Formats: sequence, C-alpha cells, structure tokens
Amino acid sequence: MDKDFEKYKDKIEKSLIKKALGYQYKEVIEEYSIGEDGEKLSKKKVTTKDVPPDISAVKLLLEELNVSHNIDFDALSDEELKQEIKNALSLLENGNSFDNTNFQNNLGGHDET
Repeated sequence: MDKDFEKYKDKIEKSLIKKALGYQYKEVIEEYSIGEDGEKLSKKKVTTKDVPPDISAVKLLLEELNVSHNIDFDALSDEELKQEIKNALSLLENGNSFDNTNFQNNLGGHDET
C-alpha cells in the first residue's frame, strides 16, 4: 500500500464526510485605513457562509461503505439523501471503514503489491 496514502487516509476520510454533509465557514473581510499613526483597521465584516452537501462526495462515501447498491441518487429527495448519509455515518461510528484499495483507486492512487 502506498505509504503517502496511509499517512493522509484519515484526513481524506474526514474531508470527504465534511463535503458530503455540507458545512459552514466564516468569511472575514477587513478594511484598513492609512492615517498619521500608520495602518489601522477601520472596518471588519464577518459573514457565515453555507456550503451545501456535494452529491459526488455523498455517492463516493456511500459506495465506499458499500451502502449504495441499487440507489438512484438522482431520484432521492433531500430528506432521503440525508437519511442515507446518516446511515453511512453510523456505519463509520460502528467501526466500519473505507476499503483502502477501492478508496485509493477511486482517488487515482495505486496499490503497491
């Protein structure tokens, strides 16, 4: 198995889950003015941005957890899709993990045998 892949596997899994679920982040915009005392913060705006769930990440997550057999993702309602994600997350919480070979191959990696 590729050592670099193993090194980043947990980070990749967490990122995939985050992207599949959607997330929020804060955007900070600061404006400075230049006066006699030098540069000074004159205005700061903090906005919370929403990033919606990514359907491709959901598909990959469910495929890697072997729960996506015969699921037509395009036909699912938002609520049904959320339920599928919850099911996949409960599998992860119960100790199931990604199949390293399939997950690595889907990411364009290769298996060193």
